[in-house]
Amino acid sequence: MTDITIERYCQHSMEKQWNVFVQNSKNSTFLINRNFMDYHSDRFVDHSLIFKRGQQIVALLPANEKDGELNSHGGLTFGGLIIDHTMRQETMILLFKLLNSYLLENGFRKLIYKCIPSFFHKRPAEEDLYAFFINKCTLIKREASSGIEFSRFGVTGKKANGAKKSIREGVGFRETDSAEAMMNICSHNLENKYDTQPVHTSNEIEILKKKNKKNVFLFELFDIKTDEVIGGAVIFLNDVVIHTQYLITNDDAKRRRGLDLLVCSIIDHFSSSCSKLSFGISTEDDGKVLNHSLMKQKEEYGASTFCHDTYEIVPR
Repeated sequence: MTDITIERYCQHSMEKQWNVFVQNSKNSTFLINRNFMDYHSDRFVDHSLIFKRGQQIVALLPANEKDGELNSHGGLTFGGLIIDHTMRQETMILLFKLLNSYLLENGFRKLIYKCIPSFFHKRPAEEDLYAFFINKCTLIKREASSGIEFSRFGVTGKKANGAKKSIREGVGFRETDSAEAMMNICSHNLENKYDTQPVHTSNEIEILKKKNKKNVFLFELFDIKTDEVIGGAVIFLNDVVIHTQYLITNDDAKRRRGLDLLVCSIIDHFSSSCSKLSFGISTEDDGKVLNHSLMKQKEEYGASTFCHDTYEIVPR
């Protein structure tokens, strides 16, 4: 028998304690905070879980349900079990057994589990990976992402020189509250190259910024003479990690090395409070295909690879 129980998350009575645990966890990001998660609650049937020992939270599982599957989480870059410094390996193995029983009892065929990469951890937090290994869970996706520890290895060489050239070419950098101009450029770029649209609208991004003022930042590249916006960035700040959700440049900004200025200026802006920058993935087809040119571009800023792993857990 165990004294740990599982409760399904209820927004009206559990939001505050959920957010407090996320804030104090050792592996979470602000994406798991309900102020961020719930902005698209109309698109997903929430089925998040809270693991408790008595009244004390042991772990959280942000999740949604769809077609007989539990997904952690369909609307987020990653999910998985959120834990704090009190977690022990033996406890994690027990949580896995409880989760397995919960899936069976509630008729779920499987759990799709997106791990939070160690690059974002505040301290080592891979107890779940060992539990998956001994229970023979299936790794179904491994995506290659890129990050810079700029507190130790700053941007140098041709990228740093490119930023200086961009300034000489009359490109400016500033913080903004508006996403409209940059997302119009983003939409144009994606439609022309991939016949698709951004995941977020400019209105959604501005709402996210208003609700998460300490974690969502917008920056613009602009022509100093005309004040025309020629690029921009949407930044998600996760503790000491800057994540570039969108890096956007039009053809004019590309010609004037605007991307180099954008990346270097973002690092400078956060250098006193952050130490790492995440560029996101450079793979396609569930990680099976590497986008060589995109990865090369990130590596030229000094980035190295870390992985986004996704597991399939079939209850038995």
